[in-house]
This record gives sequence, C-alpha cells and structure tokens, in this order.
Amino acid sequence: MKPLELSRTQTHAKYTSLCVLCLQNSLLAVIMRLSRASGHPQYNTHTAVLMGEVLKVSISAILIVCVRFRKTCRSQRCILERCDSSKPESSPFTTIFDCKEMIRISIPALMYVVQNNLQYVAISNLDAAVFQVLYQLKILSTAIFSVAIMGKSILPVQWISIIVLMLGVALVQFDESNESLHKNAFENVSKEQSTLTGLIAVVCACICSGFAGVYFEKILKHIDSKGTIWERNVQMGIVSILLASLGLFWQDREFLREFGFFYGYRLVVWGAITISAAGGLLTAIVVKYADNILKAFATSIATVLSVLMSILLFNKIPTAQFALGTLLVNLSVFAYGNAFMIKKEWTPLPRLMSSLNGKKIANA
Repeated sequence: MKPLELSRTQTHAKYTSLCVLCLQNSLLAVIMRLSRASGHPQYNTHTAVLMGEVLKVSISAILIVCVRFRKTCRSQRCILERCDSSKPESSPFTTIFDCKEMIRISIPALMYVVQNNLQYVAISNLDAAVFQVLYQLKILSTAIFSVAIMGKSILPVQWISIIVLMLGVALVQFDESNESLHKNAFENVSKEQSTLTGLIAVVCACICSGFAGVYFEKILKHIDSKGTIWERNVQMGIVSILLASLGLFWQDREFLREFGFFYGYRLVVWGAITISAAGGLLTAIVVKYADNILKAFATSIATVLSVLMSILLFNKIPTAQFALGTLLVNLSVFAYGNAFMIKKEWTPLPRLMSSLNGKKIANA
C-alpha cells in the first residue's frame, strides 16, 4: 500500500491532533474520577459508553453535512463560472451503508468489544497493579502490527524507545496502584487457574487492542477506500451502538428496570461523556494523519499528566517511582522523535572503528 504524503495543512493537523488528544486523555481521566465520586448516586458506566457513541455519531453526522454543504457550494460556484466540475460524488448515505464497507469496519469494532470484555476478565483475576503493568504490552503489540499490517519501518532506536515507554508508563500506573505494592501480587486470587486466566486475558486484550487500532488505521489510509473520516466514524459508531445496546440490555436489564437509563447522571457525568466522545473523534484524526504508535506516545504522556493533575487536585504525594516513570516516558518520546538524528550521530562510529582497524593491519 502506497503511503499517503501529507501536505503542510495535514502536517499541522497531525501535530495539533496529537497535542489535543494528549490533553483530552489527561482531562478525561480526572473528570471520570470526579464523576464516580462517593456521596452521589452511581450511574451505570455501560449507559455512559452507549451515550458517548451516540454523541460521537451525531457530531460526525453534523460534520458530514457541513463538508457536503461546502462541496455543494463550491460545485455551484464552479458551474456559474463555467469551469470544469469534477465527477459528482456518491451520497454519504450510500457510502456509510455500503455492505462491503460496513463488514470491513465491523472487524475493528468487534475487536474493541472483545478487548473491553477481556479487560474485565483480566482485572477480575489479577491484582490491579499487575494488570496495569501487563496492559502496557498493548504498546508493543501496536508496534508489531504496524510493521506486519501497515509495512511501517521502525528503527532499532525506536524499538528501544517503545520498550522504555512501556516501562515508564508501567511505573506511573503501578504507582497509582500503590495500595497493593506491599502485598503479594496474587494474594487476592483464590486459585492458580484464575491467575492463569487473568494473564491470558490481559495478553489477548493487548493483542486485540493493537490489531484493532492498526486495522482501523489501514482502513482510513487506504487510497482506494471510500468515505471521509467522519463517514468512517459514523460506520464504526453504528456498529458500536448496536453492540453496546445488546450488551447493556443483556447484562443490566435489572438495573434499567429498577433505576432507569439516566440514573445518577449529573453535569460532570455529561462532561465525561462529551470529552470521551471528543476523544473518539480525535483518535480518528490522529490515526488518519499520524499513526497508532504516535497515538500511544500521546496517550502515555496523558497518563503522566493525569497523575500530575490528580496530585494537585486530590493532594496526593508524588513518589520517586512516579518521577522515574515520568523521566522514562519523556526520554522515550525524545528518542523516538529524534531517532533519525540519533542514527546519523551513531552510524559513523562503526565506520571509524573499521577504518582504524584497517590502518593497523596495513601498518603491520
């Protein structure tokens, strides 16, 4: 597949979307924590996920109408000026509900559903700190699938940066779960088989996360692919809404019957839903103009920022472990972004050594 060359505007969109995604993720973590604060009726998280998907589809549909309106105005202006008009495009409705395209977009949507369910299995059978550390394998799986599916070339320095990033985020996340640091990692697990189930579940969740993200990236960047980013978001959202609705009414029928769909909803809950939906739109832009590996770096920085915000808002005391994790994340970001420069700096050294050895042999 031929890679897409980015214009100056698209390059700006790439870096702007990465920065905004980083801020969005860090803010979402704090808002979600506030939305689940004690002393208030607890809303059903499955209903919040469903409402987030509905909001994301609604915003994407509005953006489709806006883009279509601009194109229509441009075409009418072109006709009035008697210039050559391009071939009329198919309607968004035809593109969105194209059977072949819907099947393709259903694959990552289903993988995300499987991933979310595997996360629940893993966290139910593993200590929270152990789960947070092992779940960082999703960064490595994303890189592997980027090479296998997208044909991305990753330098050795960048592979090292990815591993360092995993370690840094793991330290930060492990520090968040410090209540269990002085306990046996598996003391809460009743059976050895449960531990094995949790380990298998978290590894499979990481594989699903990496595959789904990279496959969605391939769909967005495919040159022959139909539809805009927003039409893809609507397609993904429709599938996600159907799956989320089935899961909600299958698992939470009793809750809905007793309390209703919007039980426990407050302004902060709607804020969390809105920010989450915005994150879905930002993710599509990042995947379109950047890639999943850069998205992993952005969300990792967001993890550090969210912990920093928690320290300021909830009077938490930063530890040396958190400081080390933050340092590793920053170093990995710098090394990954400057990999080509580092390669140029270090590449002449082997040549210099070989030339010196050659001179020694000649003098002998």
